[in-house]
Amino acid sequence: MESTRRRHLAIVLLTLGLVTALAPTVTVDESATRVRGGDVDVVGAVADGRVTTVTVESVAPDGTVVDRVTVYDGDATERVAVRGRVAAAAGETTVVIRAVDVDGRDYRASLTLPTPVAAPGTDASTATATSTVTPTPTPTTTGMDGADTERGTTSERGALSGWAVAVGLLLGFLLVARSRGDAR
Repeated sequence: MESTRRRHLAIVLLTLGLVTALAPTVTVDESATRVRGGDVDVVGAVADGRVTTVTVESVAPDGTVVDRVTVYDGDATERVAVRGRVAAAAGETTVVIRAVDVDGRDYRASLTLPTPVAAPGTDASTATATSTVTPTPTPTTTGMDGADTERGTTSERGALSGWAVAVGLLLGFLLVARSRGDAR
């Protein structure tokens, strides 16, 4: 009886784990991302999730998006090697790698670099740069209208995973209830 309960609990946890294990890991390669003149060459990766879109953005200190490049837009994939060149902002640039999964959830990682204005004919990458990697997993959900909404809401595409969780919980409870009924 105890082993049956453990097996049913494992099935429930496995079901829930499969639903929640789809969150991708987004990273910016701090050592390979470089300021080159008026641009930033961004290197990173998206792994362990099912993503459909990956973009690289450069953001000015005031939060304005300076440039955006799409590095992947296609069928769901588990891995994307990120290489993109975006325009730099004057003074400081935050580069953001953004991945959108199959449910429309947004995952990000960012790196802030000083971006001195380069003199004509020079390369700003020779300036001493201190950077900070700031991963920000799932801060927002992108709605059907493309606008960011508060976390916890769901888009039509995100409703599928909500149903999957509900069905998984229901099946788990039914299996446990059945095993209790068989034991009597």
